[in-house]
Amino acid sequence: MILIASCIIGLVVTIAEPDVRVLAFQVDLVSGGEINRSMLILAVATGVGIAVSLAMLRIFPGINIAIVLPVGYIAVLILSFFVPPEFVPVAFDAGGVTSVL
Repeated sequence: MILIASCIIGLVVTIAEPDVRVLAFQVDLVSGGEINRSMLILAVATGVGIAVSLAMLRIFPGINIAIVLPVGYIAVLILSFFVPPEFVPVAFDAGGVTSVL
């Protein structure tokens, strides 16, 4: 129940975040409408919701964050090689915008 609630809270808070909306507007403007604002906001919000749930899941067994962070950064680095180069800066900007939360 806690994992579902934390996912929903992360999702809703991110959707309501003005900085995410500004980022989505700018990406839509720069991409000429190829990257839809709503889809970008939903994708970022879903990612934050899942991340918040994983953070809660980490707390229960007491997994050290010093283990989780390098694994996450390595996963992001590996995934960045498999997406089009135009999306990598957008993904990192979205991560920076949501870290204010």
